[in-house]
Amino acid sequence: MNRTLNTAQFQKILRGDDLEFRITQYSFQLSVFSFFEGITIPHDLNFKDCTFNELVFKNCKFQGDLSFRNTQLKALKFEGCQFKDVDITGCKIQEVSLSESSQVHKFHIGASFVNQLVINGNHVFEAIEVACENNIVNASIQDNGNSDLNSFRSTIYICPERFDNISLKNNTSEILHVGTIGQYSFFEIDNYNANLVLFSNCNSDSSNVHFQNLQPIDPFKASVCIVNSERIIQLKQTGVFNSFKHIKKYEQETNLRDYSRIAG
Repeated sequence: MNRTLNTAQFQKILRGDDLEFRITQYSFQLSVFSFFEGITIPHDLNFKDCTFNELVFKNCKFQGDLSFRNTQLKALKFEGCQFKDVDITGCKIQEVSLSESSQVHKFHIGASFVNQLVINGNHVFEAIEVACENNIVNASIQDNGNSDLNSFRSTIYICPERFDNISLKNNTSEILHVGTIGQYSFFEIDNYNANLVLFSNCNSDSSNVHFQNLQPIDPFKASVCIVNSERIIQLKQTGVFNSFKHIKKYEQETNLRDYSRIAG
């Protein structure tokens, strides 16, 4: 049975003062609302098989990696923070939000159930991944990326197993990779700037798909690549990719994460 911690004990974990947790990464439950502002977390943090109420970080700096595995949270919210890598895998979370971060290398959600996902206003990032085997009810991914500020070759990757609604609006990344458009779902991309737009295995005829104003960052080298995605071929006929000079279709699977080879 997980031990129960209070806020003061959890703060010791964040500061790195709980030597037992640093060695064993024991499981625990934190049943109270917890809010932290302006703190620096100096070490990697790995939470496994834990239970949280609402966990909120504002203007915090994570100097190590942060991971949640097989963990339950009522809410997990980050506002104005700086990260290395964030990994959320195999978790059940009512609400996740990442907003106005000053820098994040990789923000990854995989094989998790998330009721509400909000990723908004993050200008400097390497990868934002809503990956495979996720069950996402509603997701809003807006106003992320800025070519003038971001020195990374940035990627937004969308491939949840199931979802009801996903909306991508006003985003910029070098690469947009969409690995599904869902069954009986609503998927929207509006006002997106990218140099490689890759669709793979997007074949559902039961989903409501709406794309508009997809634009290249560099019109001379930008590409749209369509891999095993007949539904996207249908959308192509409506002119949604007319701003891209290069549109390529692949009948068979390829190494989808070797983006430079696909785009070449």
